[in-house]
Amino acid sequence: MSINASSAPNHDQSRLRNLVNVWIVVLRRNVDAHYHEASKYAETGRKFTAFNSAFAIILALSSVSFEFRTLLNHYFTNVGASVFFLVIGAALLTTTTYQYFVRHSERQYEHKEAAILFSNLRRQLIFLSTVEQISSTEISGVREKYNLIVSASPLIRRKLWNSYSEKYEDEISSGLSS
Repeated sequence: MSINASSAPNHDQSRLRNLVNVWIVVLRRNVDAHYHEASKYAETGRKFTAFNSAFAIILALSSVSFEFRTLLNHYFTNVGASVFFLVIGAALLTTTTYQYFVRHSERQYEHKEAAILFSNLRRQLIFLSTVEQISSTEISGVREKYNLIVSASPLIRRKLWNSYSEKYEDEISSGLSS
């Protein structure tokens, strides 16, 4: 059985459309995962900022308040009051240092930027899926952009990535099998 010349381009177009539709789902998964990761970093950053603020307020108020110092000296020895200040100061220093090294706000920004780039590429693919003729050069261009975004984007935690992969697995595999 031979394939006539007129049906070959239609078959290629059908295959390219399936590929575009699968990529649209894959990009939706990437967008969702990166936005989720960005929101987690934002939430954690807010918590540590609240801890830092609370420790700083406690340290500032307790060091300048005469009544508080008198109360501490009444219930504790001078050593006990010093230990209290040392513990509060160490907690403040620890949370500040942790925030500096973990860089929650920077990671949030990186994930949000990656999600925006994936979303823009997804919009481009949605537009491409409405075009009558899809060329393989357009697909190659999209593939290059996708690879650039993936190489520049931050990693997503494995557990989160696996949950989003499972969420979209049926749509991706059904698009690949058709």
